[in-house]
Amino acid sequence: MARQSGRSFDSRSTDRSLPLCLTRLESKHRGSWHLYGHSHGRLPEVPNSLSMDVGVDTHDFRPWHFDEIKAAMNERTRLREEGPKGFAQ
Repeated sequence: MARQSGRSFDSRSTDRSLPLCLTRLESKHRGSWHLYGHSHGRLPEVPNSLSMDVGVDTHDFRPWHFDEIKAAMNERTRLREEGPKGFAQ
């Protein structure tokens, strides 16, 4: 089941909420994954950030599968929870 509110789309088809926004995430979504594209792989990746460039140009010009994104974000969450100082919080 999914619902749309304003400019964000919230999918409940997984074990987590996935707000999808055309613009930046609002603070009410703190702790949510921030998946983005259109940066053509030019933004630096922070290993424990909950943000990830999912554009095709970061993935051999093929779409990301949700399971790949979930695995990457679970690893980032693990690093975030363990995390040495200096990583994104």
